[in-house]
Amino acid sequence: MRFSIVIPTHNRKDSLRRCLEAVTHQDYPDYEVIVVDDGSTDSTGEMVQREFPQVRYIRQEPNQGPAAARNRGIKAASGEIIAFTDDDCIPPTNWLASHLPYYDDPQVGCVGGWQLTAHPNFFEQFQIAHYLDVYTEFRSISRVGDVRGFATNNLSVRREVFNCAGLFDEAFLTGADPEFTQRVAIAGYTLIRDPKLRVEHLKVDTLGSYLHTRFRRGCGSVLTDIKYGTLCIRRFLPLVNPKHALQTWRNFRKARGKAYRKGDLLSFLALLLLTRIVEVAGRLYYYQKVGRDYTPSAEAVVRHQRTSGEPTGVN
Repeated sequence: MRFSIVIPTHNRKDSLRRCLEAVTHQDYPDYEVIVVDDGSTDSTGEMVQREFPQVRYIRQEPNQGPAAARNRGIKAASGEIIAFTDDDCIPPTNWLASHLPYYDDPQVGCVGGWQLTAHPNFFEQFQIAHYLDVYTEFRSISRVGDVRGFATNNLSVRREVFNCAGLFDEAFLTGADPEFTQRVAIAGYTLIRDPKLRVEHLKVDTLGSYLHTRFRRGCGSVLTDIKYGTLCIRRFLPLVNPKHALQTWRNFRKARGKAYRKGDLLSFLALLLLTRIVEVAGRLYYYQKVGRDYTPSAEAVVRHQRTSGEPTGVN
């Protein structure tokens, strides 16, 4: 099978260089690399074309967001499997080869792993603790309700899946990847989530960058709720699930290990509440900006196929 690696980028020339050094040295023989420059202003294009002439470079104007950039890459790709990573990630040399065996099963539509920061700080440890089951358990997923943990920093997709489930929803500021995998499950494909499939994440979060990410995820989640009919008042309230918070604390303390300090509990509780408030703020903001006029057409197509008996593309 031929792979096409699609990497969207925007003003991250230096980290993109490190990413390309990794993806252009895969130990798999048949693949191409496509960089979609989403309106960068930092001479990204000159760097790619000068230092990586074997990489296909596509410039997108104006800046339209990562979902649109990935869709542009999908349309240009020639591979049977489309692999996605981000411009601040470094896949290992066996990255493609590790994804490939799962596609021996024609029912498998997506394969995903996770990103790992070499030296996780307080915020990365909090993130891991919050989603520990996603990051550590192998899952062969065939149920629509269990598609957490699939992100386009480490995801491969069978090309025919896009014909059935559609492309990434470009209305999403962020969070288009879990919404897309939801549609893949609706279309009847199996999704594989393997924690052994890892890429290194170069970004090191600060409090500001971490909360900014959570805000953007809130923006994406409100569109998901609208699309799947799960929007309710509770989604706009900064409520914390006590049971989940306790388990997250246990995971977090274990992750901290020798770095644990007396003040960590107070910092943990403050970040837990801040995270929830910021996510709710993202939902409120994006609901007002986009959500009220949002039409979930892509998901409706998949639902029509499922209910009318039309072929979904599953072999």
